[in-house]
Amino acid sequence: MTTTEKIEENFKSTVCREVELVPEGTNRYQVLTPFRYDDGDYFSVVLKEVDGNWILTDEGQTFMHLSYRMDLAGLDKGNRANIISTTLANFNITENHGVLTAPVSAENSGNVFYDFLQGLTKISDVSYLSREIVRSTFWEDFKALINQSVPASRVEFNYRDKKHDPDGNYPVDCRLNGMERPLFILR
Repeated sequence: MTTTEKIEENFKSTVCREVELVPEGTNRYQVLTPFRYDDGDYFSVVLKEVDGNWILTDEGQTFMHLSYRMDLAGLDKGNRANIISTTLANFNITENHGVLTAPVSAENSGNVFYDFLQGLTKISDVSYLSREIVRSTFWEDFKALINQSVPASRVEFNYRDKKHDPDGNYPVDCRLNGMERPLFILR
């Protein structure tokens, strides 16, 4: 047996040994895996029968873990929502009120299990976006916070002072007070 064949055999036996179905009642099994969230908790995966069909589900654990770090309301729109919806579509996972599920059969169980775990990983990683994506989501988050906290009559995004800067050389991302004179004047 070559070195690469030994490595391949070890990969397969190690990962397979780590996956276990633990019965938790009639047609319900906790699926133990070696995969963890960043806080050390293991992914919660359950295999169960619902209305005669078998599914894998996280029973809401993935979004619960996200809620420890971020406001889940921010996942409904913008880049984070796009990442999550693309992940769900790519891995054939459905989301219903924060619970992720995937249909499974005896014939496709390995592939569905693998895809489900990849989907859980990608969704939980939404809290670790790259700097470039964070930069774009920061602006979305900032706008949402301002719109939520400040009356619309006092907010102006992309403001340009036509009197003092007629050429628009000094744009302001957001003007909040909307008063005739600013609260303080820089000279």
